[in-house]
Formats: sequence, structure tokens, C-alpha cells
Amino acid sequence: MSLETENNKHELTPPRTGVRFIHTADLHLDSPLRSLALRDPALAQLVETATRTTLIRIVDLCIDEAVDALLIAGDLYDSDQNSMHTAALLINQMRRLQKADIAVFIIRGNHDSQAAITKRLSLPDNVHVFNTRGESVKLPNTNAIIHGISFGKKHIPESLLPKFAQPLADHINIGMLHTSLNGSAQHDEYAPCTVTELDEFGYAYWALGHIHKRSVQGKETTIVMPGIPQGRDVGETGPGTISLVCINDEDDKGDAQSIHIETHVVGPAQFELIEINLSPFKEWNEAINFIQDKLKELRNKSFADQLIVRIRLVGTTSLHFKLIRDNDLLVEVLKEYCNELGNLWIEKLQCDTQTADSNNQVSTNHDALPDLSNIIENNVMGSALARQQGLKEIELFVKKLPSDVKHLFGETEQQRIDIIDKLMREGSSTLLQKISYGDESESTDA
Repeated sequence: MSLETENNKHELTPPRTGVRFIHTADLHLDSPLRSLALRDPALAQLVETATRTTLIRIVDLCIDEAVDALLIAGDLYDSDQNSMHTAALLINQMRRLQKADIAVFIIRGNHDSQAAITKRLSLPDNVHVFNTRGESVKLPNTNAIIHGISFGKKHIPESLLPKFAQPLADHINIGMLHTSLNGSAQHDEYAPCTVTELDEFGYAYWALGHIHKRSVQGKETTIVMPGIPQGRDVGETGPGTISLVCINDEDDKGDAQSIHIETHVVGPAQFELIEINLSPFKEWNEAINFIQDKLKELRNKSFADQLIVRIRLVGTTSLHFKLIRDNDLLVEVLKEYCNELGNLWIEKLQCDTQTADSNNQVSTNHDALPDLSNIIENNVMGSALARQQGLKEIELFVKKLPSDVKHLFGETEQQRIDIIDKLMREGSSTLLQKISYGDESESTDA
């Protein structure tokens, strides 16, 4: 599915000479899920196989569009990947491209540079994996030169630009680089360089990888970060995209080289985080209807086959305690609605609403509740003893978790303390609410 069209300089009709290719990066084949909330077996399987489906769709698009080449700019798989099933899938897909006379160019990134599977693959001869010294390879039947460098180790703090060859005259020069550019809050520095340095290097197109958010930059050249083609959790929201690129040579009128880019969605699953303000609502059913309308609106805008949503409820509302108390019921109501819409999943429902009173004070006929609320607020919240006990309990729990999700409960002691404080406050609110409402919870309407 075509998402959008981006143009650098001006668009021409299909050229007599030039090059057409697909540019992708960061497939992270079979990367493990990083979410505790994906407990639904059908949903877990959907996401687990999504990266493989994405690779197959990329190859399908290459063949359908009869491109000259597929460029994979690093992190084809993860460093701990050693699945022979993944290896067999990759080899079979590369052979499909070989039969279609489509060349494949791959650079290794920080994740796949040291992968055990890298040394065991025997790829067909239409696939060229660049070395760590820097190479320039002519793309057959075109006037394009592909320049690329692979990572030889996981972390490369220095720029790799000095290793790239200067542009070759009378050719279309394309560079492949796995880089954090000049830094990102979400990424460590890997082979850093600036957009200006790339812009002035003299290549027609830079096929980048590493940063999972799509971007198109450059004035004298075109610098593209295609984005992750299949997100792995709610930290990677939006449609998974790749670029279909056409670089045209000088035309009959003497106009300069031009570049045409189409953005295609290939990921079968799309993650989204939606924040819903419930401040206007006092009635339970009105709030549910509003949440459902927002979910339907999001589903209608989605480009992917499946939409996986984390809902964050915010706002100041009299429904706050009921939302916390009956969270499980609300989740089931929304899941049933998602089943009716189809291809829509609730990954997690997070309630961050509040009452008009920011503390644990509650309106009640129970004379003892205000005193209990004050004791919790003044003697429990933030106390060293409560935190110490909380740290012990979380440590016991975390020890039983898989290694790839342990970080969700904090990577430092302060992060873990912050989590404990949040859990204690939510727990005390739920406790006070249950005492305040008594048996009313048995008659909740949904």
C-alpha cells in the first residue's frame, strides 16, 4: 500500500537510464517482544511472525515493481539471533530475488554485526554483503554505483565517512550507512555524522539505517532513514514503511538528475498509543462510548492489517475510582468491541485519571475512611520502610521474568523506587475506593 509520495528536486517521467530500488533497514527478524502485556496467545503469535511476513512483503514488492535492487541498510536481524528457520526464510527470499534478476546489497549494523547466524549463512550470488573496510560495487545493467560499509563490532563511536570512496563521475552514486547521524535521544551514538556532511559528500542518495523513525533530508542530495518496517512494541508507533526509489539521469532537456520516492507500508501490525481525556464525563456508559469511538477512528486511519493499541486514560473525573476498581471489566468490554470491529487489539489499558482532590481523600459516609486516608498519605507513601519492602517484593518477582523484559521494572534503583511509589499510590486508591463503595461493585453496569 502506498502511503505518500516525496520528491527531491523535480519528478520526471520514467527515464531511459537510471535506477530503481527498494531501500529498507532495521527489520530485526524474529526480534523478541518487549511487552509484558501481550498475553493473548493469538496476538503474541501475530506479532512474533510479523517481521517474517514483512520480509516476504518486501520481496513481493521488489518483484512486482521489477526493481533493479534491494538495499538493506543494517540490522537485518538481532545479535542473539541463531534460528535456522530464520536463516532458511532469508535464503529462500533471496533466491526469489535471484530468479527475478534483482540484486541485493546488505550492510551489517550494530545488531547483526556479531550475530552467530551471520557466519553460517550461505546466500545466493545475487546478494552482496559489504565488508568493514568500505567497498564500491557497480549495479549490473545500470550506471549506478553502490558504496557501503558494514559494522565489524557492535559499537562504533567514530564516523565511517572517511572510509567511503569519492563519487564516481558520470554515475549515480548511492551510499549505504548505518548511523545515528548527529545523535538522537532514543539512540546511542553509532557511526555518527551530520546531515551537512552527507549532503556535501557528492552522492545522489544516502540509504541510511538505525533510527527507527522515518525521515527525508538533504538539499544537494537525498538522505533517507526509511524507518522500521515493522514495529516491535508501543514504543515504535505508526505504520512500518520502506522506500521505493527511482533516480533519473539527465533528460533530453538537459535537466539535472532527479529522485522520486514512494513510501510503502509493509508491516502487517501497527502499534499505537492513544491518550483519551475523560474529564467531560460523569456517566460510565458515556465514557465507554467515547473510548470506543476513539478506537474506531484510529482503526479507520490505520494502514496496517492489524492495529495494536495501548490506551492511556487521563483527565479529572468523578469516574476515577470506578475506572481503577473496574479496570478488568472495562478491558473486557473494550476487547469485545475490538473483536466486533475486527483486526483491532488492546495491548494495555492504563488509567492515569485523577479526582478533583489530588490525594487519596474520598467522599464517604464511613467516618473512619478520612483518617485511614490520612494515615496512608502521611505514614506510608514515601516511607523508607514501605519502599524497602516494595524493593524486596519486586526483586523476587523480577527474578522470575525472562531477561528481555526485566528492564520494564526499572534499570536503576531510583527507577524501581519510582515504580514502587506509583504502585503504592494506585493500590491505596483502589483499597479506599473498594471500602467506600462497599458492595456496589457487584452491580456495576457496562
